[in-house]
Amino acid sequence: MNRMTSLALASLVLVSALLGTGCAFGGGAFSGGLELKKVVIYRNGVGYFERMGSVRSDTVRFKVRAGSVGDFLATLAVMERGGSTVKSASFATSTKRVPDPSGRGELVAVELELAGDDHELRVGYVSETPVWKPSYRLVRAGEGQVDLQAWGIVHNRSGEDWRGVTLSLVAGAPIAYEATLGTPVTPRRPTLTDHGEVIAAVPRGQVTAATLAPAPPADKPMRPMARKKGSGTEKKAEEAYGGASPEPEEAADGDFELTGVPAPLQRLAAITVSSGQTRYDLPSPVTVPNDSATMVMLVSQRVPGRLMFLYGPDGGVPESYRHPFQVARFTNATSGLLERGPIAIFDRGAFLGQGLVASVPTGGMATIPFALERGIAIERNARNDESGARVRRIEAGVLTIDRDVVVRTEYKVKNGMDASVDVFVRHARQHGSTLVDPPKGTEEDLPSGQALVPVTVAAKSDGVAAVAERRSFAMTADWYSTLADEAVRAYLSSKNADATASRLLKEAWELRKDLVGGSDRSRKLKDEQREIERATNETRQNLKAIEKSPSAADLRARLTRRLDDLAGRLDGITRTLVEADLKSNELRVRFNELVRQVRIAPITN
Repeated sequence: MNRMTSLALASLVLVSALLGTGCAFGGGAFSGGLELKKVVIYRNGVGYFERMGSVRSDTVRFKVRAGSVGDFLATLAVMERGGSTVKSASFATSTKRVPDPSGRGELVAVELELAGDDHELRVGYVSETPVWKPSYRLVRAGEGQVDLQAWGIVHNRSGEDWRGVTLSLVAGAPIAYEATLGTPVTPRRPTLTDHGEVIAAVPRGQVTAATLAPAPPADKPMRPMARKKGSGTEKKAEEAYGGASPEPEEAADGDFELTGVPAPLQRLAAITVSSGQTRYDLPSPVTVPNDSATMVMLVSQRVPGRLMFLYGPDGGVPESYRHPFQVARFTNATSGLLERGPIAIFDRGAFLGQGLVASVPTGGMATIPFALERGIAIERNARNDESGARVRRIEAGVLTIDRDVVVRTEYKVKNGMDASVDVFVRHARQHGSTLVDPPKGTEEDLPSGQALVPVTVAAKSDGVAAVAERRSFAMTADWYSTLADEAVRAYLSSKNADATASRLLKEAWELRKDLVGGSDRSRKLKDEQREIERATNETRQNLKAIEKSPSAADLRARLTRRLDDLAGRLDGITRTLVEADLKSNELRVRFNELVRQVRIAPITN
């Protein structure tokens, strides 16, 4: 099938019977005199329902499902044309419950008392409702562009038909909790006896004076929310979809086109953003029979996007550790949030695969894997290097420095295909690290702790995507180590160094220089001392070996002179080492006293 214009997706409204049981009731309040006119469905299991009508009585009676009474009482809002005539804000729930004709539980009678017998009311309330579900279609439309469709699936499990209602779908989840206002609660009270006990503590009360005057009646009558041509809703739709609807282009042979892209504005939802929530308002009344689901089109728009490859290993797909996924990438160029939902990918009349779209804000970019590409192989290698030394803290004579660990990761990409490929590598960031000179086009996703690193590889060729990350760690350093010398010298050369700390450290470092130099000299003297002691022991053993030989008188004399010479040298070295130790101890005490006076706190942002 080269062309599929017969699908008429732009005007599709799918209604399917859902006869399962056990689902929560939606809109579980009924009133014979007020017709259901408006339904707003959210993504958190609640819906807002609005009823309108004329009442020729001083009482409005509702029948509310037993499980919905709390929500009904907690969110009930009554609006009246010409001003409010609500006589009482109290509600009475009958202890006698009547069976629900639909067999789904019991109904509770709720009454609202009004002043007078002639009213035009609008009553709104929130009730438990199945969430609406998004579903998406994506078709490659040309170089750097794709056609995006968003659909919304609404389930009616309310126990009544929604006939000709104004339907809105909200991509957001306001805070909504299950209220129990319809359930009587009698708290336990403390018992006061007459045995003469004295209450040790009396609960403290609080009195708040009224600061706001009652609101005056409305001066103008409430206008019905009619949708006419040229209304604000239609204008919002025109703004959202770029003005007037152009004529659909003729599809070339072999191309797959979503019919009506862009679709007539009258068939698409107007997108508005209020208080951070995206709202899709259907332009025409919708009928959703009870126990059924309806799918309506929300968005049909051409947006920036393309098909490419993504290396992102997934434990559920073992081969993804070796091969990349085929992915669709697109920018949400619509004026609202795209909720999380399934997406189907098409190209040139062919179905390519399915994926899952995460929530995409306006201007955000989505990357959706939909197939695995075995014509490309990827290998990962990583190594760690430590570098740098910076003063972090000096306190109580203890030096703490910061060092850097640089993790370098290379992704070797082998392209066995006959065309050049663009691959994004999904790199899991090291915790607490920063990227060092990332490749051009790298995208950081801070919330997920990942980065997308691009690499282009020619046909039948190899390429590399390299990522470097730096992470600092603190460690205690010995004052006489090379790392300590590097860190302190860097601190002394810094323009931000503390003047007092710098003065003390400079004086201490002059002493450290003498200490390190003296330590090196002492080390050489100790090496020479050990060598002389070895030679002395060897000479004594030789003398002992020839002490009874009459013919070795000359040799004994030479060995004796050597032994005397070695003893003299050993005595001189010993005296020098003692003096050096005394000098070193003095310098070390002075050094320790200086560094103990240094106070450097870590720099905090």
